[in-house]
Amino acid sequence: MPKPKRIRTRLQNLTAQKKDNFRTDFTHRDVDLSTITQDDVNSISQCSVSSEDDDENMDVGQHIYDFLKKQLIFSRIFLLIYQFVINKVMKDWPTDAFKGVPKIENGTRNNLVQDVFGGLARWDSRHFLHIAEYGYTWESELAFFPLFPAVLRISGTFFQYVVSSLTLSSAMILGGVLINNALFVLTGLVLFRLVLKLTGNLKESIIAVYIFCWNPASVFFSSLYTESLYSFVTFGGLLFLQMEPTCKMRQIITACIFSFGFLTRSNGFLNVFYIGFYLVLELFLKKSDDKLAFEEWNFLLIKKILNTLPYFLICVLIVELPLRIFSFVIEEKFCLTTANYQDPILLEYAHNKSHILPGNLENLTWCNPNRDPAILFPSFYEHVQEKYWGVGLFGYWEFRKIPLFIVAAPTIGFIFYGAFDFLFDMALDARRIEEIIVDRRSLIPYACHSLVICLAGIFYYNVEVSIRMLYSSTPYIYIVIARIISRQTPRVSVPDDLLEPFVLPFLSIYARVRPLHFLMLSYLLGYYFIGTMLHVNWLPYV
Repeated sequence: MPKPKRIRTRLQNLTAQKKDNFRTDFTHRDVDLSTITQDDVNSISQCSVSSEDDDENMDVGQHIYDFLKKQLIFSRIFLLIYQFVINKVMKDWPTDAFKGVPKIENGTRNNLVQDVFGGLARWDSRHFLHIAEYGYTWESELAFFPLFPAVLRISGTFFQYVVSSLTLSSAMILGGVLINNALFVLTGLVLFRLVLKLTGNLKESIIAVYIFCWNPASVFFSSLYTESLYSFVTFGGLLFLQMEPTCKMRQIITACIFSFGFLTRSNGFLNVFYIGFYLVLELFLKKSDDKLAFEEWNFLLIKKILNTLPYFLICVLIVELPLRIFSFVIEEKFCLTTANYQDPILLEYAHNKSHILPGNLENLTWCNPNRDPAILFPSFYEHVQEKYWGVGLFGYWEFRKIPLFIVAAPTIGFIFYGAFDFLFDMALDARRIEEIIVDRRSLIPYACHSLVICLAGIFYYNVEVSIRMLYSSTPYIYIVIARIISRQTPRVSVPDDLLEPFVLPFLSIYARVRPLHFLMLSYLLGYYFIGTMLHVNWLPYV
């Protein structure tokens, strides 16, 4: 057979197989287009808080939940033991990173907490602990949002009361580690429900949880970082919205949930566009002659847009409001008052490190009343990120930063692969584009959200941070990887073959089939083990 004909035949076979997989996927979606009414496209005036659909009624089985819960707990226990051993075996790497205000903490219980969990209080964790104990004392701390430090302070105060002789710092480390690991387990169960609702595929949902257990950013979910808290709030809000996305009451409540995410991390603002996506569907799609169609541009459409815009701005305001209140408090503290710290150790440290304190208006340029007004973020945020962390357009494009781009490349590559694969699936879908977009299981907003995070990492902020940003901000990367693995194992019995053995269920067997499968597991576990080893010993890792 001539070479061009062989290639053409292989491509035809590949396309046919892709079509079969795609049709099979949609067979399980139970999408009956004949039942779509105008209410499915337009806003629902009355909606139930406990709405359920077909995949919610799917018989999952309590034994699957219990098994997944055990896997999530096991992955955390294993990481806690591993980081403790590594922290004892390896010496801390010398670094000039912020390690907190020096102080002596004696006592058996304090030493025990520091020995067992000290490896999980590195890098940014020290900033969160400092803010939780002393507040926002100097300008560089303003890069960190307030919700997680507040959680640390509350938990630390509780454990300091329960466990006598613990200092506040040790109590916050103990409380923060326990809370973050508990939130990780809860987030994994929420992720399972969310992926099941988005894909209607039990196999992909179970695999997604396994990926979450051993994800490359795993150490940050157990450390004193925002990953566990942020992902719990974000995935919980998305699951709540996805139950009935066109319901106005759900959209408002979801905006309230997302406001906690924005109070935790700056990229939390992007979540409001999930609500915006469904509002756009309501505006531009209609049912005409038993078919979905785009609205024509006319006066009625413009009127609908003008009527919907204030509602979306209300959702944006709800997401913005808590952080905006925090911004006003910070601006008053730094721009209208002078630092009056009583702790001599704190003052001496700030003086030695040349930190910019409240009231130092000469160096607090963002306090200038003639500055351009900040719209989405606090007035100080962009200035502090650029000044202390080098965040800015092409700010990370340096020759010496190439290794960091290489570290982030596999994770970013999965997102781009998932986006192209999704477009290819859409091209093969026999339905009209309007029907594809309105599908409740459409991954369009999730793919767009992930691409924005990737592009921002490549062009704007520290690219290596994209790894933990993606694994804690969106279910899309879990769906992409789970779908790749699922397509590579079409003969697996669900769920029986997915629930054994206990250690690395399914994945350990999957990795032994082909070298490419082994490479996939090596990606997950390689980042898991090496990343944890680097992080707990003050070596830079995302």
